[in-house]
Amino acid sequence: MADDSGKGIFPKNAMGIITARDPWVYGFSKKQVISNSSTLIDHYNAERTRLAKFSGKDKLAHLNRDDTYIKWTARLEAQLDQDKPLQYNPGKMVLGLYRPYTKKWLYYDDPVIERTRLYYKQFGEHNEVIFTTGRGASREFSALATNLVPNIHLLDTGQGFMHYNNESSDGSLIPVERDNVSEEFAEKLGMTKEETYAYVYGVLNLPAYQTKYANDLKKDLARIPILKDKEQFAKIGQALLDLHINYEQVEPYQEVLINGLSYGEFIHGQHDYTIKEMKHEKVRNEAGKSVSDLSTIIYNAGIKITHIPLRAYDYVVNGKPAIEWILDQYQIKTDKDSGIVDDPNQFSEDKRYIFDLLLKVINVSLKTLDLIEELPKLELDSNL
Repeated sequence: MADDSGKGIFPKNAMGIITARDPWVYGFSKKQVISNSSTLIDHYNAERTRLAKFSGKDKLAHLNRDDTYIKWTARLEAQLDQDKPLQYNPGKMVLGLYRPYTKKWLYYDDPVIERTRLYYKQFGEHNEVIFTTGRGASREFSALATNLVPNIHLLDTGQGFMHYNNESSDGSLIPVERDNVSEEFAEKLGMTKEETYAYVYGVLNLPAYQTKYANDLKKDLARIPILKDKEQFAKIGQALLDLHINYEQVEPYQEVLINGLSYGEFIHGQHDYTIKEMKHEKVRNEAGKSVSDLSTIIYNAGIKITHIPLRAYDYVVNGKPAIEWILDQYQIKTDKDSGIVDDPNQFSEDKRYIFDLLLKVINVSLKTLDLIEELPKLELDSNL
């Protein structure tokens, strides 16, 4: 990401991570990810021992390539060729943002992750990332902030811009957060680096900016102009950062009906909140064709949510309304190659987690749209 002169605003940036074995190292269940990743490492070490008498191409030719046993990639094969043993490290379990508003546990250890990117050494204990669609993206431009390590497909082949670079000169993590924001650009704005980071996020979320530079944003990383009303962009940008990063702390949207009851009435009853696959209710339109009623979501066999405001679907991230990402990701899925099952019901001990998350993302969508409407016009600051 650069300013209008082409100078980088964030000295360090990186695409999202590529594991090349998502079902083995990502999952809603922490316990399951620990089991899957440690099993993969055990199977790797067993293959290393079994094939010790071979070398080079002969070793690779005799690999057990059963995808239910292990997932081989160039990185793992290279380590096998070097006869490098691997060891499970329980300290490498982290939460990652897998898709918009979808957290999953991740075994984030360099030997089994195909491309760990800069986050592995520079993210530290606390950080923020402005993640955008990257070069050559097939979908319209989007930006989404997170305080977690981002997957490359969080947004279309996405690129991340960390707020802090927490790596010291000797490669170790430093205890004090160090800004990864250009001092020169902050001085041009006349802002602190904190305000500059927020300003950038405000500009990236401006619909007029996304429309005017749509072609450029598909070809290259974003360039950030210096606009009038900089302080307002920073103020709204900070509000958007707080909203998107802390989406789980937002109140559930309660202007819906659940089985005909208000939210407050419904949650005081005894209900089964487990899900298999959420979906919109199907209705017939005037032409007699079956279409989805976006105002209604069938949560499970015993729960129907109605009166969802259609305006909430106007908040689109990576080519899809944020609400639709919840429906897409929060369902039980079985990976066809490995046979590994990923069950979102196992993510939280809070039985209402997914139910409330859906309602929270409805609220996040509406609040985002309200904040975007408060952003100033796209007017270059002619005084700079």
